[in-house]
Amino acid sequence: MNLALIILAVVFIVVAWKRFHRKPVQQEPVAPTRMESSPQQKNTELINAPELAAVISHGENLIILDVDSRELFAIGHIPGATNIPFDELETRIPNELSGSSRIVIYDHSGTLSQKAVSVLLENGLKAAILSGGYNEWQHAKQK
Repeated sequence: MNLALIILAVVFIVVAWKRFHRKPVQQEPVAPTRMESSPQQKNTELINAPELAAVISHGENLIILDVDSRELFAIGHIPGATNIPFDELETRIPNELSGSSRIVIYDHSGTLSQKAVSVLLENGLKAAILSGGYNEWQHAKQK
């Protein structure tokens, strides 16, 4: 019985020692999480809030596309914007966006817009992204 306890204690000590004294595994540095962009997407135009406001005031023919959920769209959106939630974008492109001359995409923070641009590019459409999204639009409007 004593021999069994001694063996058990030794095994426990060895396992614990290995666990806490192992060499750290060298990991490659992780780049900040950012969506990979295609070569076409790197050429995507960015437009800031004052520039978009100027384009709107000049009456230029464009579609302002909000890709947020209906709930976020109801909370706040750019006047004249069309809401197509990102999850519905691919199925609604043929009926609502094909042949559009200029599209400006935004969401509240500006991150979902990147994915939406990829979907539009895959469907042969070009779009500009509102830099900073609706949050930036609101901030610029308050100035």
